[in-house]
Amino acid sequence: METYHGYVESVLDALILFEACDLGVLPRVSGRLSEDDRAHIRSGSVYIWDEEEACIQRWTDGRRWSSSRPCGNFIVYDELAANHASGRARASDKSGNAKSRVSSPQASSNQGGKTAPTTPTASTGFGQRRKPILENGLIKRALSMNTANGRRLHLVSYYALNDTDQRLLNIPRNDERLANVRIPDAKYP
Repeated sequence: METYHGYVESVLDALILFEACDLGVLPRVSGRLSEDDRAHIRSGSVYIWDEEEACIQRWTDGRRWSSSRPCGNFIVYDELAANHASGRARASDKSGNAKSRVSSPQASSNQGGKTAPTTPTASTGFGQRRKPILENGLIKRALSMNTANGRRLHLVSYYALNDTDQRLLNIPRNDERLANVRIPDAKYP
């Protein structure tokens, strides 16, 4: 079950959601997502959990994601095309040289138009590997925070660029349903 539906644009938005969960205004995730819950992840899905309460340290959603990259206080991932092979899986050409399954932007564009331009990743001795980003795929944005009383809170949100560009998703700090949520001064250091 989603904690919230909208776009977490800033740390302030995340704090509002964390506090709304503490006040019982919004539900926290209580355990790992079921297969049905995973199937219902959509642009605007936001999930919040307390690490100890939910016994979840690492979030799993059944989707393939790019390597993480920092974006302010958040960590961001791009959804990868489903047919992308693991970085460990290799195909061999006729000369026996190992090469990645998708080695160029041209190769990714020949997969039925389902992937956007590829993005390079770290080299591991085989040259640069490229991972095809899912065209119109979701972006996953994550934030973890310790409270003053030692709790570890996590937030994972999903959104489509088109939805944020067109402002189709609520932003917590502008959401009337959360207007009465006040963030205590020393709770989130």
